[in-house]
Amino acid sequence: MMIGMQEQERRDEEEREHGRRMALEAKLRRRVTEAMPPTGSVGPIDTSYSKTSTLFTAGALSGGASKLLTAPIDRVKIIYQVNSDPKHAFTMRRGLATARHIIVDAGVIALWRGNSAAIARDVPYASIVFSSYAM
Repeated sequence: MMIGMQEQERRDEEEREHGRRMALEAKLRRRVTEAMPPTGSVGPIDTSYSKTSTLFTAGALSGGASKLLTAPIDRVKIIYQVNSDPKHAFTMRRGLATARHIIVDAGVIALWRGNSAAIARDVPYASIVFSSYAM
């Protein structure tokens, strides 16, 4: 008799535990469902001033950094674009030689010559594009 009561108490406890687990699962499922945007939607749009300015700043910094880092490559590329002599077409070896020639003749800073105009163009563009896609 005592074993039967203990067995019944264990079963009752398992049922209560199962009920608590099921209730917790249902609660979590509701939370996830409520947090999810409707199908086909990208979610709520936060247009607060702080988020917008943060996105503009992040876009501007990324655009400026990318243009600053790729400026030497751009400079060599533009030199070959302006060059009309087909005998001196671009190859990697000639590109490196041109970069070396620029450094020897005018210094390392010369690789960034004309970059301020490109930065003035790309920073506003990058900030607008980055913030509009993120919103």
